[in-house]
Amino acid sequence: MIKLVALSDSLFVTACQNGSGNLLLISWRLNPDGSLSRLHDSGNAAGAVSEISLLDVSENNAGDRIATVVCNGSGNLHIIVWSVTADGTIVRTGQALAGEATRIRAVRDSFGHMITACRQGDGKLLLIVWTVTPAGDAVVREFDSDPWGSNQVGEVRDVAVMSRPNGRIMTAVRNASDELQLILWVVAPDDFPMRPWSLYRSRTAGQSTGQASLINLCQEPLAGNAPLVTVVRTGSGSLKLISWRD
Repeated sequence: MIKLVALSDSLFVTACQNGSGNLLLISWRLNPDGSLSRLHDSGNAAGAVSEISLLDVSENNAGDRIATVVCNGSGNLHIIVWSVTADGTIVRTGQALAGEATRIRAVRDSFGHMITACRQGDGKLLLIVWTVTPAGDAVVREFDSDPWGSNQVGEVRDVAVMSRPNGRIMTAVRNASDELQLILWVVAPDDFPMRPWSLYRSRTAGQSTGQASLINLCQEPLAGNAPLVTVVRTGSGSLKLISWRD
């Protein structure tokens, strides 16, 4: 469960589950000669985790704030915001909790929101849009993908997510039939005239891809006619890449 984020060309933070099962963040310096120096860590500032996502949530590319999105010791989705100083000191500043969740993933959209995608307690896909306050001392839950049931996807067994331009979010899931399914979501402005909520399901890929597991989305959008790539393990155990366009 080791994750890595670069806050600058020379300052990095890793997040992992330590030997006691707790979340541990460590800052690192990349030196001019290519060597790495361990700077500081988060100590005992967080508890037990079983899943980890790590995001840079700095404002204006400042490279001074990160968020860990984890499944905590109670099995719930737990967001913790951390401040990272220039010398690598890591300080916990804010947090938010949601309900029971697994297969937790997180990205930032083009509006600066933090989007979490997960398999909620009933097995269905849930996306949540969050805002980190300017001081980093709180995380506000803004809206969900399914406020009244019309956006339900059904049971999912694995989740991957990436940000797309213009407030779009792409999820790639392993559905109840163990097949790969892509679903496009739109984070709409509050005055969006056609919908009474701010996150809605826009499109679902119709092609059958066969059985798939260990689903990943290439986080970098590619050039050309097929800017999306999924990589999966097929039902026969082979590696398979599929290109897509949205």
